[in-house]
Amino acid sequence: MNTSGQSAWPYLAVGDPSKPNLLLLHGFMGAGIDWEKIAEDLSRDFYCILPDLLGHGANTPSSTAQTLSLSTLAASLDFFLGQLSIRKTHILGYSLGGRIALRYALDYPGKVTSLILESANPGIEDERLREERLELDGQRAAALIASGMDAFIENWYDMPLFSSLHQYPGRLAVLKEQRKKNNATWVNKFLVQLSPGLQTPLWTRLAELHIPVLLLAGKLDKKYVKVTRQMAKSIPNARQVVIPAAGHNVHWEKPQGFSDIVRDFLLPEDV
Repeated sequence: MNTSGQSAWPYLAVGDPSKPNLLLLHGFMGAGIDWEKIAEDLSRDFYCILPDLLGHGANTPSSTAQTLSLSTLAASLDFFLGQLSIRKTHILGYSLGGRIALRYALDYPGKVTSLILESANPGIEDERLREERLELDGQRAAALIASGMDAFIENWYDMPLFSSLHQYPGRLAVLKEQRKKNNATWVNKFLVQLSPGLQTPLWTRLAELHIPVLLLAGKLDKKYVKVTRQMAKSIPNARQVVIPAAGHNVHWEKPQGFSDIVRDFLLPEDV
């Protein structure tokens, strides 16, 4: 594994640079290293690039003055790839990383070979529900300030969305400790400025995607099974795969099965 901070974002690289590029974007409060097991599995066939998204991991500038949005993060991602001289790449994004990946594919369509979205939502269409989500994320941000990162992380992983992770108490304890190392100022900023309640829904733009798209959800995550099913109907060349006995964070819960599904999608002729 190679580590580099030479570009705009710190990142890990796994595999042979002569292989096709595969960019892996982690979720909220994660880091590039979250993908290490998946990248090692896929590095036989791909050059895997695992950046720390802005505000995460080692990518936490002291200044938090800039305004965050999916479009600005997509532009920063484009700059990052330009620094690496990557003109085109497959992209795999989980949750927040999937939201950014989707926006990047829509804003820079000629630069994405294929798109894999794990537990990612194009946005909330109903205005009232967006307002409710914005209020909820504001409450979460206030709770973070009031109670601190440790309590925030414990409450975060007690949400029903992550209930399936509790099947793995030892691994979950390690995951929580990793998440508690996040920069609270940046976490707060993402909660407020990247709230789905502020995001313009991208549902009406999904038909613009003319690349192969794989939509992944865990069977135990009923919300995202429904979301990805609806997305598949709107994207011309999309396929939904539901992974049994997994919840929201499929690649963490079922890494080997996840890697196999991704490889089969990216290398359909592989035997």
